Amino acid sequence: MNFGQNILEVVQTNVMPLFLAVLVCVAIYFLVKREMTKFVAFLAMSVVVAGFVVTPETVRDILVNLFKSIFRV
Repeated sequence: MNFGQNILEVVQTNVMPLFLAVLVCVAIYFLVKREMTKFVAFLAMSVVVAGFVVTPETVRDILVNLFKSIFRV
């Protein structure tokens, strides 16, 4: 049994829906208040954060490939 892997699975299955629900609620709040610049900034930031939270392996692969292509490693 791998305790760390089990905790990761529990967090991903329980926290991810809550995280996405909070993102939707805040986005709806900005739309209702008609604060479009805050909405666009929040949308951009939430896409980046969700990418890191939901699929960290894919983000890591993309960043490693970007680093290798920039520095020719």
